[in-house]
Amino acid sequence: MIGADITPIAHAPVDWYAVAPEIALFAAAIFIVILRSVVRHDPKVRDASMLIAIGGVAASGVFTGIQWAFVHSNGKPFNMLLITSKAVQGSATGVAAITNEFHALCGSACKLYTTDVEVPSWSTKIQSTVSSFLLAHKDITVIFPMYSGEYLFALPGVQAAHRTGDVVIVGGFGNGTPEIQLQLAPPGNTVAIGQISSYADWAAYEAYYQTALVLAGQQPIPWAKTFTPNVLTTPANAKAVLTGVDAYGDAFVNGYRKLFGLPALSGAALKAAATVGQNAK
Repeated sequence: MIGADITPIAHAPVDWYAVAPEIALFAAAIFIVILRSVVRHDPKVRDASMLIAIGGVAASGVFTGIQWAFVHSNGKPFNMLLITSKAVQGSATGVAAITNEFHALCGSACKLYTTDVEVPSWSTKIQSTVSSFLLAHKDITVIFPMYSGEYLFALPGVQAAHRTGDVVIVGGFGNGTPEIQLQLAPPGNTVAIGQISSYADWAAYEAYYQTALVLAGQQPIPWAKTFTPNVLTTPANAKAVLTGVDAYGDAFVNGYRKLFGLPALSGAALKAAATVGQNAK
C-alpha cells in the first residue's frame, strides 16, 4: 500500500492525443512529463525514470494492424502505403516493426510504399499526399497511418481519389474520439476498418500509481510489466470503445484501489470511476 501522504492533483480533462500526436505512440506516455517535473526537484529519480515509462512502443498494435489487413484481404497479397512521421520520438522503431511484419507475412508478393508527413503538416499535406499516391499507383489497396490522428486526413484523400470502394485504412495507434467516430458512419465504416486503441483512463491509473511509488521513495514497477491493454477498434465495436468500460471493463479500478488500501467499488460507482477521463461520455 502507498503511504497516505500522497495527495492527488486535480486537473481539467485534456485530450492528450489531440494536442500532442506524438504521445499516441505510447499508451500513457504523459507520465514521462510528470517524471521530468519530479526529476527537476529530485535528481535521484532520474535513474528510476527509465524504468517507469508505462506505455512502451505499441509493437503489439503494429502486428495486429498488419495482420488485420491480411484478414481483410482473405490472406491474398496486397500493396500498402505507410504514412510515417519520422520526427516523432520512437518512430523509427515503429516503422521497422511494421516493415518487418509486412514482409514476413507477404514477402516479395506485396509491395510497401512509404511517405513521410510530419505532425505540423498532417492537416495540410496528408490528404493531397494520399490522393496523389492512389492516383499514381492504382495497385495500392491499403493505407497504414502510423497514428490514428492521421485518419482524419487520410480518409478525405481516399475520397478525393475516388477509391473508397477498393481502398481501406488500417493501423493507426491512438485512441482519439474523432478518429473512432469516423468508423461509425459512411464512408469511414467501410474504409477505416481498424485502428489500435488504448484506454486512457486505465493508463491514467497506472501512471498515478507509478508516480505515487516514486514520490513515496518506493521501487516503481519495471517498464516491461506495466503495459495497459489495447483493442483493435473496428466499425463493429467502435461504439463500445468510445464508452471505455464496454470494451475494456472496469475491474482494473478495484485492482488499483486495493494497492492504495482503498475499499472496493461496485455498480454505478465502479463504472464512474473507470470512465473519469478522455473516454467518459
